[in-house]
Order: sequence, then C-alpha cells, then structure tokens
Amino acid sequence: FLTEARNRGYYVAPSVMERMLQAARDLGSSQEHSLYSLASRAYAVYVLTLNEIVTTPLVESLKADMARYNREAETELPGLFLAGCYSLLRRDIDAFALAEKIKWNMRFDDSVHYFDELLYDSLYLSVTAKHFPRRLREVSETLLNSMAGRLENQRYTTLSANFALMAVDAYLKAVPGVTNGRFTAREILNGSRRRDLVFAPGVTGGPAAPGAGGASQAASTGALFSASFSGEAEKIQIENRDALNLFYQVTQGGFEREIPGTEIKNNLEVYREFLNDSGEAVDSVGAGDVVTVKVNFRTTNNKTVSNLALVDLLPAGLEADIDSVRRAAAGQPAVQSGGSRWRPDYVDVREDRIVVYGTAGPQVASFSYRARAINPGTFTVPPLFAEAMYDKSVWAMRPQAPLVVRKE
Repeated sequence: FLTEARNRGYYVAPSVMERMLQAARDLGSSQEHSLYSLASRAYAVYVLTLNEIVTTPLVESLKADMARYNREAETELPGLFLAGCYSLLRRDIDAFALAEKIKWNMRFDDSVHYFDELLYDSLYLSVTAKHFPRRLREVSETLLNSMAGRLENQRYTTLSANFALMAVDAYLKAVPGVTNGRFTAREILNGSRRRDLVFAPGVTGGPAAPGAGGASQAASTGALFSASFSGEAEKIQIENRDALNLFYQVTQGGFEREIPGTEIKNNLEVYREFLNDSGEAVDSVGAGDVVTVKVNFRTTNNKTVSNLALVDLLPAGLEADIDSVRRAAAGQPAVQSGGSRWRPDYVDVREDRIVVYGTAGPQVASFSYRARAINPGTFTVPPLFAEAMYDKSVWAMRPQAPLVVRKE
C-alpha cells in the first residue's frame, strides 16, 4: 500500500518506507517452508522488486525452496508472486511459464486470520492485470463476478476490500477504454413512467449525457461513469447493446425509515440492559439519574471469535460518563457481573456511541459503564449491533424498547 501510494504521488516518509523495506528483506530471506510462509516470503520479495531492488538471490532461494518443500506452491500464491517477480525482472519466459500453472481459484486457508476468498481473488486479478494482461480475457468475467458476489454478501474485510480496489484499478488500466458504448440506463417510477439517467464522468472519465432516444456515448477516455437516480425510482433498467461486458453497481445511502424490530443472531448473540442502583433492568429513569449500561454478548456456535466490534449507539436522552468507560476499558467495569471479568482489546469513545473491540466466546461476557439521563422524554433506543471484523458470517443485532426519562 505504501508503494502504491508513493507511486501515485502521495508523500510517504522515507524513514517509514525504509523500515517497511527492511522488514520485507527480513521476511523474504526467512527459511520457513509452509505454504503460508512461502506465500509471505514471495509477497515480500515481490514488494521489494516493485521498489526496484535487486532481488535475484531471494528469487532463486524462494524458487529452490518451493521445489524442495512444497511443489503445490507453484500453483498457489507463492507461484503468483514469483511470476510477478519474474515479469518485473524481465525474465518473460520464466514468468509466462509459471503464470500458466497458477490456478485463479486458489486454495483458501481459513486458518489464517486476515485472509478470505476475496483477498485471493483480488491478488490474482491484480498481479495478472499488471503483468499478464493477455490472460485477462480467460478469467475476467468469472473472477470479477466472483469478487462482486463476495462484496454483495459482505464476505470481505478491510484488508481484502482494499486489495479489491487495487485489483479493479489494475484491471481498468489493462483493458481498453470504452470509446463508443451503446448502452442506456433509466429509472422506472410509479405508473411505469421512465426517465433517462444522465451520466457524468467517473474516476477516470466517462460518457456524456444521453442523446436522442436515451442512447449514451462514452467519452474518448476512461472506463468508469456514473449517474444519480431519484428517491422516486422503483427500478433501474440498464441495457447494453455492445459486445463488451458492462459491469454496474447500484449504491444507496441514508437511514432506515423504520427501526428494525426483529433480533438477528448469526453465530453471535448480543443484548443491552439499563440497570438502576439496585442492579435491576429498567426502561424508565428520572432526569439526572445515573444508570449502568451493560452490554452482553456471546457466540452461539461454541467457537471463540476475535476482532469483534460492538457498536453501542446511545439514545439521545443519555450521556455516557467517559471516565467510567475508560475504567471499564482498563478492566474495571462499573458493575461486576457474575461471570469472569472481561477486558476489551480497545474502546473507541465517540460523540454518540461507544465502539468496543475484543474477543467473544460461548460464555456470556459483558462490558459495563455509567451514563446520565440528561433530557426528559421518550427516546428511541438504537438496536445494539456487533460483528466480527474479519468474518462477515458472525454478526448480531438486538432491538430494544424505548427509554423514558421522567421529568422530576
């Protein structure tokens, strides 16, 4: 990421870059031989080669270890990065010979915390687009649709999502730009009324406004373009009359019109309680009263999940006691639960919410802090939400009744 940023004109401190490159040298010269270790070594050597550092000894050592200890590595991530190194070193015959062996649907190892299927797809597309663009015709449709499906189903992490962006960027640079796209896009309103959408240039250019009959012509450069549809739209109709594939994405933003009313448990369970001084759960307090906010959670599949994020968005009638939040973050909860004391990895205190990061297991754990009722009225309590940051199959949401703050 630092290399890409620097090559695009962003400032990267030389001291930071040098420390990163030294870490890559250490990793690239290690003697570990497992498939994951070989992949890490190959990636480090690839990054060094991208930075125009002579890596021939490291490349030869890596190649020898792959042949000696794990021949399957040639068809997996180690082979992918090694082929990229060969291409950068202008060893085209070796590069193309190895690239032919690599499987685009590489073996997924779910024992590695930060790897997921999208990361594998993105790495393959990125290296292929940069160094072997002639192979894109064979894999681009299947690969891009696979990546889109994983994103649509929220099977991604911050790491794999960023690699996906880099991969798509490399792909767009490798394929020809659309010069005369024959496509239309319309929004369908109530009563089957239709309205043509007007395209505007995207990140790298795009088509002009639709002409007669709704036909759109692409600009002379660029492969990305966008159009906005109104809140009245019930459907979006897209038609492509070109021989080339047209990939599209529809995005929406805003807030739910209605509060979710059903609890969701996907391998995880969460619930929040407001407790009075006697430790009793309440949904009504007096203005000025101090309550304990207790967030409870556990996994429901008898597994332990790390890197869990719990989003505790407070109702407008409560104000968190920041000191008590910080004490709880240090392992000193406002109220001691009956179970063992749970300590978070990190707590992010924001203006309207508390975000707690940590590990959840099958036993109920809790995080407690104090909050003061500051405004009288009846306040909507936002649903408590939690998800595993690196496993989108683990998440939960729990609606809660409104909180009444009495004027006393």
